Amino acid sequence: MKFLSKLFFTFILGFNLQNSSGKVDPPNYNFTLDKLAIYYPDKPFSEIEKLHKERLQLIKDEQEIKLYKVLIQDRRYTFSLFFHTSKGKILDFYTRLPNYFLHDVFHQSLINRYGKQKEYKLTNGVALYQWEVDNLKILYSGTCSMTCFPIFLTVYKMKYPEPELGSFVPYYLQLDGVEVEKKK
Repeated sequence: MKFLSKLFFTFILGFNLQNSSGKVDPPNYNFTLDKLAIYYPDKPFSEIEKLHKERLQLIKDEQEIKLYKVLIQDRRYTFSLFFHTSKGKILDFYTRLPNYFLHDVFHQSLINRYGKQKEYKLTNGVALYQWEVDNLKILYSGTCSMTCFPIFLTVYKMKYPEPELGSFVPYYLQLDGVEVEKKK
């Protein structure tokens, strides 16, 4: 019996030593906000067309304003991103981030880039963070169950030029429904 105990202990100790030197990265370790930079308002649509031609899908075409969906893919993640365009420029974007991304890592990357959020709301365990930077509104939402994870990220202008885009409603606000009711 002592022999089996020693053998088991040696096996466990050897296994732990072998794996203790290996670094375990969170699933979004190689995701950076720079990967979303081409979707920010006022960026040229032509960059997205070149990069994602096969994964680009026109969802809605309303003469001046078009809504697209693109699949963002990497070896470790896949998620959809929706964005509007007008006259060859991006107007806004909205994306549901993968649930296995770590909230703490993603939120910290937003803080590193934009500073401390202007506003924070917690409703029924769902957090909404808001930044306002250079006429852009950046909203990020995350929640926790057993771990904390992101829900979505959206970026849109706080004010669009009148009259051609004065009635434009960003994708996130269309989902919310509140702003759509005000504009009618």
